[in-house]
Amino acid sequence: MKTTIAMLVMLATVLTVECQQKPKAPFTLVIRAEHTTVKAGEPVVIDVVKTNTSGHTMNVSQSNNPAENYSMDVKRDGVEAEKTTDAKKMENANGHRAMSILFDNLKAGKVMNETVEVSAYRDMSEPGTYTVRLEQKVGSTVVVASNTITVIVE
Repeated sequence: MKTTIAMLVMLATVLTVECQQKPKAPFTLVIRAEHTTVKAGEPVVIDVVKTNTSGHTMNVSQSNNPAENYSMDVKRDGVEAEKTTDAKKMENANGHRAMSILFDNLKAGKVMNETVEVSAYRDMSEPGTYTVRLEQKVGSTVVVASNTITVIVE
């Protein structure tokens, strides 16, 4: 009897842990810099590859303004880079970005490529070593983060 109760407690614990795990992200984001070293004042451009890992066709949004799709984590020598004047203008008084979205479908296992000029949204005009990472929110609970890359501004 004690063995049966112990097994039931273990089963309940395993089920509780599995139910509390975060939902799996339906896609991955991989970024790479077009140039890992640029001169101060030149644009910093990255290529973004989104791969559908969900096993089904996803409805994905794309915008003419990549800042609407991604949160950008950009740091110079470990300190967060300021938003550019243009990036600040895109936000309204409530801190939300203006939206202009086009919808498309991305089949299971397929990729979508996008080019983002990060320096248009974060000030990367000063020399230093910059790290760049993108995040995209899926629903209310899942955030998909890209890899982190390094760009040197001379």
